[in-house]
Amino acid sequence: MSNLYFYLCSLITLLVTASFKFLLLGIETFQKEDDHIMAVASGDFAYHNKLIDWVRSKGGYWNPKQELRSEDGLYGVFSTQDINEGEILASIPWSSVIEVPFRKDRFDNCDIVERLAKEMEKGDESNYSLYVQELVQTAKQHSKLLPSYWTAQGQELLLKIIGNGALPPLDPFLLKNKWKQSCEHISKEATLLVLTHGESFGMVPITDKYNSRGGNYTGAFFSIEGQDELALEIRAYRNVKAGEQIFTDYRDYGKVGTAELLRDYGFIEFYPQRWIFPDQEIAFDIIRKKKMTVHWRRRVMQYTFKSPIRENAQFQENTLQFLNGQLERLETDIHPILMQHLEARSLPELESEIIHKFYTDLTIALQLAINDIKTKIVQKESENSGEELAHALFNGADLS
Repeated sequence: MSNLYFYLCSLITLLVTASFKFLLLGIETFQKEDDHIMAVASGDFAYHNKLIDWVRSKGGYWNPKQELRSEDGLYGVFSTQDINEGEILASIPWSSVIEVPFRKDRFDNCDIVERLAKEMEKGDESNYSLYVQELVQTAKQHSKLLPSYWTAQGQELLLKIIGNGALPPLDPFLLKNKWKQSCEHISKEATLLVLTHGESFGMVPITDKYNSRGGNYTGAFFSIEGQDELALEIRAYRNVKAGEQIFTDYRDYGKVGTAELLRDYGFIEFYPQRWIFPDQEIAFDIIRKKKMTVHWRRRVMQYTFKSPIRENAQFQENTLQFLNGQLERLETDIHPILMQHLEARSLPELESEIIHKFYTDLTIALQLAINDIKTKIVQKESENSGEELAHALFNGADLS
């Protein structure tokens, strides 16, 4: 029994090590593409600083220990000095917010879309003209990012990758989103902006300067303290060291993972990534440190999931069958099609990069989850065998 245990452990170690080497090579290859995808909305630093000055003129605050800049092609907010947990990073007064009073959910109706569309029509005559100008440019950029605005070819390829709904995200082009369909009759641009940049009560400047990254990388959160003059505060979630990029976590908005962030915001998140498979009742994080690890989630927001490691053999078998089947389909059927599109350059460049990155990260996630389940099943079986052996020896069994 012990020889079999060591043989199985050695075999699993070799397989997992080989897989990790291949997967890590793929990750490094596409990291630069990921940086490019996240940096699309870089824009003009002087213009963004004018917007910050405008918010200040309305009674807002911008912490001088941070700055807007680009690093390694990635535009965002970076700390210039150490920042303490709980420290205010920015305060946004109501006077700078394009709001609809007493609105608690921007998806209740199209009030915010209608209000924003009117301000956009006013142009330079709007009291929010500086902010509106930035939003108009943002809409042009985001119309290239969200799958619901992609070309027909790009949408068709994404559908093939997710197996027409077998894999996330659900409703990838928001065709079942009645709010979106209704509000687009007022203004497609304003609807896109409220969808991707709006808060529950309106459009809030500066908040979109903070990129999203989960786990230990999250360094800021939005706080609504109920102050009469302030609509929102941005505070440090933890101690932030000088030179760090300050991230928020868009996943805080609900049961969303990597695939849903692509659908709703048009980008593929950095590691750690979260993959949610509702029909299979599983969800897991892919955490990248010195090596790639899988963390099975039992809960995401108020939703509960199962960990295959802790479930019965039938659930483990069903989960492995699903994951293996999808990975084989992607590698055998979809990969050649994807390569044809890339070689022919049949898609817009940015669209092609996003699809390629999504495919790569999805296959990596599936392979890592499969390896993790198999490895831990062997470990559990060997532990049980060891316990049985110890029990037999304790009771004086003859094992010769």
